[in-house]
Amino acid sequence: MLDLSPLGRCLVTGAGGYLGRNLVRRLVDAGLEVRAFDRRFPVAMPEGVDVREADVRDDDAVRAACEGIDTVFHCAAIIDTRSRAPAKDKAFVHDVNVGGVRRVMEASRAAGATRMVLTSSVNVVVDRPYEGADESVPYATIPPLDLYTITKAEAEKLVLAADAEGFHTCALRPGGIYGPEEPTHFPRAVREILRGLFVVRVGGGKTIADNVFIDDLVDAHVRGALALGPEGKANGRAYFLSDGEPMSYFDFFAPTAIELGYKPPKASMPVWPVRLAAECAEWLSFLGIHPFLTRMELYKLVTNHWFSIAAAERDLGWKPQFGHAEGMARCRPWVRRLAATMPRVIRPHLLWWIAIFGGLGLTFALALSASAYASFTSVIPLFPRVVVQAIAAVALALHVGEGLYAYSRARAAKLPTAAGWGIQTLLLGYPSLRLLHRELRGTNEPALAEGPSEEPT
Repeated sequence: MLDLSPLGRCLVTGAGGYLGRNLVRRLVDAGLEVRAFDRRFPVAMPEGVDVREADVRDDDAVRAACEGIDTVFHCAAIIDTRSRAPAKDKAFVHDVNVGGVRRVMEASRAAGATRMVLTSSVNVVVDRPYEGADESVPYATIPPLDLYTITKAEAEKLVLAADAEGFHTCALRPGGIYGPEEPTHFPRAVREILRGLFVVRVGGGKTIADNVFIDDLVDAHVRGALALGPEGKANGRAYFLSDGEPMSYFDFFAPTAIELGYKPPKASMPVWPVRLAAECAEWLSFLGIHPFLTRMELYKLVTNHWFSIAAAERDLGWKPQFGHAEGMARCRPWVRRLAATMPRVIRPHLLWWIAIFGGLGLTFALALSASAYASFTSVIPLFPRVVVQAIAAVALALHVGEGLYAYSRARAAKLPTAAGWGIQTLLLGYPSLRLLHRELRGTNEPALAEGPSEEPT
């Protein structure tokens, strides 16, 4: 058991977030006095924690939070991976991710703190492929760079440059963070799986990246802080952190798909359609529509970027204790709870939407527009236009009938999402109806049924 008493009184910024609250618990369990700082706390802090609900952009609140603190763990950040965004959004992310670091660092140093650990990210160097690289690689400079990468790199430089006698600093660069109750990646993955979107590997799905289990990441933070001091090995340094098992996104979430009763994807699709969709999604953010995928997220999905953790093992005495298999096993109850709370209108794969909307769009264009029919048949011979019109009428009737049928079946089964199933089947027809029938048969019930916890002890 590590002796954490040298850390003294600790401040954790971003304490309401996933990493922050787990770090707070670890420090409290070690008997330390802890001050938790965040603009909101979705989960209650342990008893005895000094909770400060405020914003890192508030100078007075930051100064007050830093009074009497010995060790600072700065976990607060905005994760915005857009490369294109309105000016006000760019200013907000910069003020939190860079301005917030500067305020906390200056206030804590002025108040007499002696150690500061910054939670950074592998993103600060991800602008080209890396396979087993160490911390000597340069900061990302090749555009397009997203807001998170730009601001986290700038913040890391500030913190490492501030290392000096009496105030020592280091930065930790985790890959993807996962574990029970993780509020971002797991909900997104479960939602994609339930909607039928996790069925194809983009670009072959063979590129690999780093991930780290939450308990190991928390341990790295306390060890990083302990390695700071007059003769500290971590002084002014940055460290990559992972579970040592880099793998593709599709392989990483394969156990989640299996837990929910689905098969992991084997088929592959080219990158360019997804890249086009990500480009469009980022432009739509100017209209206030949050992008479902950004260019940086896609880049990380299809580009190798995994790193050596030898420096962290050497300087911090840290070693990951949780591999992918055990980490995902501990996440099973969380996956089941997520699935149980999500609407059960499962979406057919995107390719179904494209194929059916494309086919219906073409059919109705040819049926309703004489000029479109003439242009098309001048290139490709086709049935007489009256036949195309008959096909369009039958297709419309079938979709309306299937939509009404789906609604009535779902309502009879007392599904709270009956209207959603009706609308989706009206639009898509058979692919949606097939998923509804599977849902009504209870194909996924064994995977989602409550039972004894499978979480390892």
